[in-house]
Amino acid sequence: MVSKMLKAFASEWASKPMPEDVLEVVLEPVLRYVYQEITSICVPTCTRVSRMARDDRMGDDHDLATYWYRFEQEGYPRVEDDRILWFEQTQKPCVAGLCKLPEDGCPLLKPDISLKNLENFLQIAKQIFCYRMNCWQKSQAEKAAANVSSD
Repeated sequence: MVSKMLKAFASEWASKPMPEDVLEVVLEPVLRYVYQEITSICVPTCTRVSRMARDDRMGDDHDLATYWYRFEQEGYPRVEDDRILWFEQTQKPCVAGLCKLPEDGCPLLKPDISLKNLENFLQIAKQIFCYRMNCWQKSQAEKAAANVSSD
């Protein structure tokens, strides 16, 4: 449905083709939001890819870069840092079916979020969404069956 809506918007507006620069301004934030959503539903349970925020890596400030700050009254100066560290274990399979070969990288690691790649991006989003929705539905059915059998 989202794909059809985006294509309709991109192809015609008031019976005229939408200029590409206008499309970029309007649609790319929407595509970035879709990317964030599919990343949020796929990566947390992925066996191939994991990610970690910079502050998560720092843990309890035992990192050498922050070690000496523990002796200062102010402590470590926390800075808002939204960088993410991604890890990919290419020897593990992609359960969502995106990486057919070990050398195929996860498309979530190098997203091409552009109008030129709209079809491919939306296909990836659809594949992830369908697979993860199916997993969620199965887990809900298993929980329901467990609750029935325990009664």
